[in-house]
Formats: sequence, C-alpha cells, structure tokens
Amino acid sequence: MSEEGSARERALAATSDELAVLLHHASADVLLALLDNPAMEETQLCLLLERKNLPSEILEEVARRKPLLKSYRVKRALAFHPRTPCLISLRLLRDLYLMDLVQVAIVPGVSAELKRNAEDQLLARLPQLPLGQKITLARRGPARVAGALLAEGHEQVVSIVLDNPHMTEAQILRALSR
Repeated sequence: MSEEGSARERALAATSDELAVLLHHASADVLLALLDNPAMEETQLCLLLERKNLPSEILEEVARRKPLLKSYRVKRALAFHPRTPCLISLRLLRDLYLMDLVQVAIVPGVSAELKRNAEDQLLARLPQLPLGQKITLARRGPARVAGALLAEGHEQVVSIVLDNPHMTEAQILRALSR
C-alpha cells in the first residue's frame, strides 16, 4: 500500500488525538477522508477550515454536506474562507449574523461581489433593527450602510454615523439630497 493510501486509511479510522495531526496533511484525498471520519468534531472541522491553503474541492465538499452546515461556526468559517467558491459564499451570507455581515463588508480580502451582497443584506435588515443595533452599525458599518442610517435621520444615530471611519463624502451628499 502506498504512503498516500495508508494516510487515507489512517484518516478514516483516526481517533480524536490523531485527527489533530492529520488536519495539516497536504493531500486532498486524506482531507476528504477526514470528513468521513466519525470522530471528526465541529472544533476540528473549524480548525481545518482555518487553513488558508485548503483546496477548494474540500470546501465544496463541506458545503455539500448538510449535517456539517448545521453548525453556525462551520457556516461562518466557510463563508469567510478566501478559497470558498463565490456561489457557496453567497448562499451562506444569508445565514450570517448581523455583525458577521459587517465583517464581510469591511474585510479587505473579500471579493467585491460578496461585499456588495453583504451590504445589500444589511440594508434589507435595517428597518427591523432596534436602535441599539443601528447605533452599533453607525459606528462600524460600511459606507453604504452608514449612508442609509444617516438618511433615516434618527437623532441619536446621526452624530455617531458622521464619525464612522468608512463614511464617505459621497454618502453624506446622497443622504442630504433626499
């Protein structure tokens, strides 16, 4: 049996302690076998998803398996992974919490399409948000969201949104022109 084949067999039958070593294996076949291992837990899967050099086929396989996506931590890790295919990330965005959407919208390594979609989802959720969350968004949110909050005109939000580091002159002018 080849070294690759024996590593794959080890991955299928590994105990929890052995999994920690195999999570860093270079072979995609071994990593796919890890996903089939019944001893693989959510914490270990999240550690695997933290690897930036993970092949996209592993990410696609994780996204295909519905039982793995029941965990919010796995969904979040998959959505934030730089090699996750765009369609999978877009599908996962609608399940993310409010502040995770803000992170997607302001993190530099995320594609423009994902950022735009995250901003659109934030804007769609704005009318239902309580004032406290709007104040938090006014402090941390991306420019489009800050502009929408400015346009709403809540007295407590306006002064905070003007101090937002992402706020642009164009967003202020757009809100003033309404």
